[in-house]
Amino acid sequence: MPSSGPPRLSKAHKQRLIQRFRRETARREQLLRQAGDKQAEEISLKVKNRLNKILRKFWDIKIRDILELEREMPLDQLTLLKVLRQLETPTSTPAV
Repeated sequence: MPSSGPPRLSKAHKQRLIQRFRRETARREQLLRQAGDKQAEEISLKVKNRLNKILRKFWDIKIRDILELEREMPLDQLTLLKVLRQLETPTSTPAV
């Protein structure tokens, strides 16, 4: 009478299957790590490129200072360049 269950595997065959699954798991882990490293590097490059687009003279200007000057200026004179020029002058530095 034939067996109705799954075929029985020898010990050697089971070991080969286990080794194959372990190798496949390790390969997939490596691929995921490589993809994650590549994505992190791309994000880092994007951030560095954005920072490099900002002029050095504006590095020390705080957004808070810009907003304070914008609130003081009338709307018809309000432009970012005017605010930045006003911040560059030494007499207009706000007290912290």
